[in-house]
Amino acid sequence: MRRLIPVFLLPVAVACGSKSDATDAASTVADKVTSTETSAINALASAYPGTLALSVFPSSSTGLALGDAAPQADTTGTDRPPEQKIAEAEKRLKGEGECFDPGQQKDGGEHQERCYEFDSDMNRQISARDLSTVYGTADGKDGAGVQACMATFANKEVNTVISIVDRSLAQVQGVFCVEKKAAEKAGRDVRKPTVDGDALDLTDVLTATTPTGAPKFLKAEVLATADADTGVITYTTSITVQKPNSTQTDAMVLRHTPAQEGLENEEAGVLTYVRSGNTQEPKNAVLSLKYKKTIENDVEKMRAELVRAMIATKYEPLTADGFVNYAALPVDATNDDVGGSRLVSFDVVPETGAGSISYWNSPGGALQESARGFIFNLTADSEGLLSGCGISGATDQVSIRKSAIDTTGTVKLSPAGFWHPFQEARNGQAGNTATGQNPAYGTPGKDRDNKITQQCVKQDAQGIYAIDLDKTTDKTFGYDVIAGSLSSVLPPTRPPEFKLPPPPPKS
Repeated sequence: MRRLIPVFLLPVAVACGSKSDATDAASTVADKVTSTETSAINALASAYPGTLALSVFPSSSTGLALGDAAPQADTTGTDRPPEQKIAEAEKRLKGEGECFDPGQQKDGGEHQERCYEFDSDMNRQISARDLSTVYGTADGKDGAGVQACMATFANKEVNTVISIVDRSLAQVQGVFCVEKKAAEKAGRDVRKPTVDGDALDLTDVLTATTPTGAPKFLKAEVLATADADTGVITYTTSITVQKPNSTQTDAMVLRHTPAQEGLENEEAGVLTYVRSGNTQEPKNAVLSLKYKKTIENDVEKMRAELVRAMIATKYEPLTADGFVNYAALPVDATNDDVGGSRLVSFDVVPETGAGSISYWNSPGGALQESARGFIFNLTADSEGLLSGCGISGATDQVSIRKSAIDTTGTVKLSPAGFWHPFQEARNGQAGNTATGQNPAYGTPGKDRDNKITQQCVKQDAQGIYAIDLDKTTDKTFGYDVIAGSLSSVLPPTRPPEFKLPPPPPKS
């Protein structure tokens, strides 16, 4: 059986070597992106994190991304496999093909998988807002009846976040590509920033090549800064784009420290993204991604934490270090101040995909709002197939914001109970009347309890995440409702602290 290399829920998945020919090919591509050859072709290549390639719940070494009904990759959108994304990055860094691919720029969109709903978990319910919509699952599988519900839901849910990261990285690749082509046309060398010198301004070449009606580049700069103690170089790439016929701007800053030969440092970085000028509501869409690759006992580990939120424009959206600025909000912040918080984090061994993954959602702004989400712990067998269990539910009055501003290390995002698995009555409706409800949640109408949901999964030979019935007590519903917390499923270890120069000041 071929070895599978899964990269679970989100970022910084390295296409490492494995035992299969397909994966070895992907590893070769990954090596090329950060190789001396590529750097020689484009002097800016080292400023780009060549190993940063995102995928979700991959299903095979050739697809590495799970489709709705079969393990097939979407070759144009968010679900493109890591080796394809890395190959695309390599081409752009070499100045080959189109520098800005519309397929890589498109939004991921919102998912339509309804087998899981944050407030009601996997319990069946009819939407009080739309009586034709039913959430939940009667057998633990997704809406297509193909695999475990939580695996499919996580795949769909995180795609929206991944698309933002993909678009930001595509901008970096595209800018370097344009400079490479401009240098070839002019018969000059590719420009690169001088270490500890002024930023390299690439706005001019972008302005000269941007067609009418395309997004306008307001800023495109690359800065190289050496650490005074170690000499390690960090590249800061700043790009601001304005949409055509709009006041909306997307500002992206990538601070990346590549692994540098002869120095005892490890690859790390911070990506930030701010979308402003939204006419729908006076808020900025903010995202920050922190990642670090380390070598521990000769095993490569990748840890990352991504936070996303909508923050009112009257507050500074990012901290001095470039992270989502929850600390700027008042303690009694409301939904008008902040909303739509999401947190995705993982601690995995990229070669196998084994490790811990979590996803959390805080819809509102209250500091004590119980976040809803889940944690997965996965292990890989000798053939590379993943298996493990996930737990889901609500925290005990811990929001993403409260966790982010905690300085004690004691505030954890972990399921402590359910929120309300039965839709409450509203809009003139009597409440949930869906058939197939799980009696393990108790009496309909009970709003909160200390029960969490556990679903265990294992990959089959085709890469589908089947329900692991050997670890499931309730065979009918395909998941178990458990009283109390579950200490055996642990949240991911957060990325360790590392030293990066501060992001550049706003223009």
